[in-house]
Amino acid sequence: MYEVCIYTKDITYNPNYDGYAISLPASKAEIEDALQRTRVCGKNNHVLEFLFWPEFLIPILENCESTIKEANVLVTDIFTFDESNIYKYEEVLRFLPELTMRSLINAAFSLECFEFYTGIHSEEALGAFAIEMDILPVLESLPEEIYDLLSEKKVGTYMVEQENGVFTEEGYCFRFEEGWNDVYDEKIQNFKEESNCPILICLEVGEKGGYREAWIGLPCREESIRESREYLSAEIGGECRFEKVQSVISQLEKMRFSFQDIEKLNLLAQSLLEEEGKNIWKYKALLETKSPASVKELIELKVSFKSYMTSGMPSFFDIRWPRLINIEGC
Repeated sequence: MYEVCIYTKDITYNPNYDGYAISLPASKAEIEDALQRTRVCGKNNHVLEFLFWPEFLIPILENCESTIKEANVLVTDIFTFDESNIYKYEEVLRFLPELTMRSLINAAFSLECFEFYTGIHSEEALGAFAIEMDILPVLESLPEEIYDLLSEKKVGTYMVEQENGVFTEEGYCFRFEEGWNDVYDEKIQNFKEESNCPILICLEVGEKGGYREAWIGLPCREESIRESREYLSAEIGGECRFEKVQSVISQLEKMRFSFQDIEKLNLLAQSLLEEEGKNIWKYKALLETKSPASVKELIELKVSFKSYMTSGMPSFFDIRWPRLINIEGC
């Protein structure tokens, strides 16, 4: 599991401030929630501490001063890597003229342009491997009896020169295909273009192994929800389910809702959209204190939350919000 601990640049001097750790990859709602909990204000006004990442990658990422969005985009690909691909990725970075978040992300999405032979650490071992596996085109025209006369070291040296390959502690790596997947702008932009809606609901149709889902941002038109239900039912067949919720209000993701709740969630989303960031923090604090069990209680607390004020600096180590005081005494 890849984690980052987020710190805002504005409060790092405070001894009670410990930042907030989040597991990646994460949804935009989860990241927005984490940024709010760490009191990050302003674009990219935060620093990251990388936890449980490959050791070779941590100093590189820290030197790049990556943002949480960039780290999340990078993780979406390397999270799927097996051990051999992690080794390959480490070696591919040696081919980069400079190490930036752009080049790190592009490299992660370009591993298919490189080959990695685990356990090959010398020209002689490389030549022996190439002869045995018959992977060197220049040798294809030679009679089989000539193979025994070949110098394994010379064959390996020839391959390194031709492929501009490198030997590492884990093996031999080289580029076998020209080109580069320059996906940085696309991946970052797609992340930025995710819905800014305060609540996302997921509708789903089908069974395990063959289902489709549609995410709808709230607030939205009632027709959008109906059209999505009809489309999913027609496309897959079967009953459409209200499956889950993603929200910057993380408490909502722990609750269960039905189709009958969507209209009220839509109203709640509209009211959240109109709030300033500090009021969203206060509402989150109230929800985590009161633990509402229904959408009706969510709305009631939304109506009454302005009667509360915050007091004291939060303890970020145990992820609590500032203490709430009811100034109206109710």
